Amino acid sequence: MEDDDISISPYEDGSWEWDDVNNRLEFKTNINEETQPIATDLVQAANIMKSLEFADSPDLYDLLRFEKRYQRQIKDKGSDVVTLQDVKDVVLFSASAQFISIPIVKILHLPATERFLRALIFYCQYYLQVEETLGFRSLEKRLPSSNTIAYEKELSEDLQDLRFLVAKEYSTMILGTDQFAKYHHMGVKKKISASVRDAIFYETLVRLIIQIVWIALGRRSGKDIEVEISRLFKSDRFNFAEHKYNFRAAKNVNEQLLMSGRCVRRDRLLKTESPLINEIFCQRPIAYRMSGLGVVKYPNLTPRLKYFKRVLILPEEEFHVLGITVGILGLSRKLFDPMLKETKQKRQPRIGSLSRKMSRASISTTSVNPTTLFPDICLPKKSFVQDFGDELPGEIYSPKPIDTVQKMKWLGRVRRRLQRKRQLEENLMRKRSILH
Repeated sequence: MEDDDISISPYEDGSWEWDDVNNRLEFKTNINEETQPIATDLVQAANIMKSLEFADSPDLYDLLRFEKRYQRQIKDKGSDVVTLQDVKDVVLFSASAQFISIPIVKILHLPATERFLRALIFYCQYYLQVEETLGFRSLEKRLPSSNTIAYEKELSEDLQDLRFLVAKEYSTMILGTDQFAKYHHMGVKKKISASVRDAIFYETLVRLIIQIVWIALGRRSGKDIEVEISRLFKSDRFNFAEHKYNFRAAKNVNEQLLMSGRCVRRDRLLKTESPLINEIFCQRPIAYRMSGLGVVKYPNLTPRLKYFKRVLILPEEEFHVLGITVGILGLSRKLFDPMLKETKQKRQPRIGSLSRKMSRASISTTSVNPTTLFPDICLPKKSFVQDFGDELPGEIYSPKPIDTVQKMKWLGRVRRRLQRKRQLEENLMRKRSILH
């Protein structure tokens, strides 16, 4: 990590303008997104991505610097709980500075990205929960029964619904609609695809997303998270994490089918689509209102859809009150150090939805690890009787306010790094001219 300037005012090099949509003042920065050099060769881009690392164990100086200059400050009378912004701050601070560009900072601070990250954290948490449950059940070596088949089908459908929540947000990102238009590889007014720039941007974003999910889930099962997120975004053929760890070889065919679902198309190489996009076009009964959860105000939602909506848009302060668990989001920040590493605390006994469904033999097996940082997810049952109301919904939710102060801090950090780099280059050119 580079040293920062003493003055780090987030409102530098810009102006204040009134936003008619949100009815508030917004700071418009003059930082130019095009000033950062990019690789012009795909091989060079691939080599750059291999060196993206995270300093997850900073020294005391960096820890104090983060706490003083970059950590989110609690507002007056605000509850001191972990938010998604806190997780993003830790990831942006610990990542290799040369990979954090202005577009990366901006896209991580969009309301749609906020919903996308929440949905992905929620899915990965339930995915690991199901994977652990299946591991306990495999130790029992019981013969399949009608109850077992029905239970595993329910788990598979739950995973498919949660993948759909991620997919609906991901699809707006890759199509470049709404707030993502300027980050699309074709841009807003471009006629030629910026394929190399897009490849670097995409790979950097995926790597940061994996780190965000890992930290949000208490820094556990990092390899499993990396393999599953890579599979969702890149398919099995291009899942380099799976090629590196070879996790699927340890699972039987039934477990693989249950965890990945039945919506995986296996076409030829050029026609391969990511599993997330396949979830959008999957031929299975899907509650159509899931497509607009968190955006459109639907009346008379079922308890299950209402639970999903709350995961996507509710403030983290309300998670504990409503019994919602999304990793460490909503937990007290007193349980963690500034880098969101758990401090020595007495954990609560683990009581979760899946563990209650297991037999006594499974429960006795869990006594090896009886406590956890956050409780298991308990999803409401599906309801096949739905009240759609008399009229089509026409209202939408106001976008979740983004922490502008934190966003400007990270934009300022990138700007200062670029200024120092330009000054070094100018000094070098000046010395060369003198020598010649």
